[in-house]
Amino acid sequence: MNTDETLLGRHWFLDLSGCQNIPDTPAQLEQIVCEAVLLSGATIVQRCFHAFSPFGLTGVVIIAESHVAIHTWPEHRAVCIDYFSCSDRIDVQRSFDYLIRAFQPTSTKRSTSERRITTDPTQDNFQIKH
Repeated sequence: MNTDETLLGRHWFLDLSGCQNIPDTPAQLEQIVCEAVLLSGATIVQRCFHAFSPFGLTGVVIIAESHVAIHTWPEHRAVCIDYFSCSDRIDVQRSFDYLIRAFQPTSTKRSTSERRITTDPTQDNFQIKH
């Protein structure tokens, strides 16, 4: 059996610790994340941000190119960001540099993963059922 891999997109991860500046409200976090998304060249489609009790914020920005998700842990002075895109035109580094300046961490960890599927070119992998 002959198989091929298809790259669906790239997933970037940014883990920040020792953050000196973590927002207190969903609106503040939304402003920071949306600015970072726009700096990367992505197109914002929709956004949703939420505050947890007693603390912590989370948010998701749906972009035309996929999504950006963020979560804060103020009690640990930590912020984690996931950025997924199927576009080669996105400048995630520019976005992450902005987020690092905004949150002012003492430590950063960056990683990336390619999201792929394995396909059998002899099979019709897309079928519309009527």
